[in-house]
Amino acid sequence: MRSAKFTPAYTDPLLAGGTSVRTVSSLGSDFTVTTVVDNDPFTAGVQDETVFTSMKEITISARLTAPSPGWQNALTSTFVLRRVKSN
Repeated sequence: MRSAKFTPAYTDPLLAGGTSVRTVSSLGSDFTVTTVVDNDPFTAGVQDETVFTSMKEITISARLTAPSPGWQNALTSTFVLRRVKSN
């Protein structure tokens, strides 16, 4: 997500507004990864429509889903990126 292009001439499809959920497998474990791209972080809610903006807010959360999540289920990792248009 950090390397996706966000310029006046081109926006990488990875940075399309909205919410996506996928399962990622790594080292024998499955994780649920939720990605939210807000096209206008200064307006309440998540704007997924194309709007003229020079900034996007990207929130990515990962949670262990298998094998047998127990106490690990409560340990969701979340980080937020803000991207501005570059030349």
